[in-house]
Amino acid sequence: MNLKRKCATEALGTCLLAFVGYGSMLISDGSGTSGLLAALAFGMCLTGLGYGITHISGCHLNPAVSIGLYVIGRLPRKSMLLFMLAQTLGAAVGVALLLPVMADLGANTSIHIPLANGYGDHSPRGLGILSSVLTDMILSYLLILVTLGANDGKSPQRLSPLAAGSALTAVCLAGIPLLGLPANPALSTGAALSEGLTAGLELWVFWLAPLMGGLMAGKTYRLISRTF
Repeated sequence: MNLKRKCATEALGTCLLAFVGYGSMLISDGSGTSGLLAALAFGMCLTGLGYGITHISGCHLNPAVSIGLYVIGRLPRKSMLLFMLAQTLGAAVGVALLLPVMADLGANTSIHIPLANGYGDHSPRGLGILSSVLTDMILSYLLILVTLGANDGKSPQRLSPLAAGSALTAVCLAGIPLLGLPANPALSTGAALSEGLTAGLELWVFWLAPLMGGLMAGKTYRLISRTF
């Protein structure tokens, strides 16, 4: 299939994932329910998109997924790089579409729900930089390992979107209360655009850790899948 069409699909899918997922994070009554709602929204949205667009682009919607697939030889380098760019642009557009909503909510409530990842004083629980890297890397490793296995031709393909969506839900449940949305550099970049310079300066952590997790997951899956 045409690479441009695949990239456009990745951008569209990531845009919708960002809008739905981050939109759900804006719903808060101050009791901590926003993390649960966001985890369900991200996971269910990924599941639905998986059934809708996997046959077109693979429904990566995440640079860490693309790099994991590159490591195990299922994605050419050029496609990986273009997918990562398309995903990041799509996430930025998705968050940009939320800005009018955020402005209206900010004018009508005193509760501010930050979308961007952060460490130290900007982490929801005050995680330091090393703890943030470790947490994001492990959660990314889990998500990518499940995604690689679920999309293997030897796995039940009808269930692969459900597996990826369930894994993302679990990752979000663990990660959102600790450091904001984990395991997706593209979405982290889009969210950082809504928070300003500080979030941008800390963004490198939320690229480094997920990509490391994706690399490790790819190498692990390549090793363990040799026995089958």
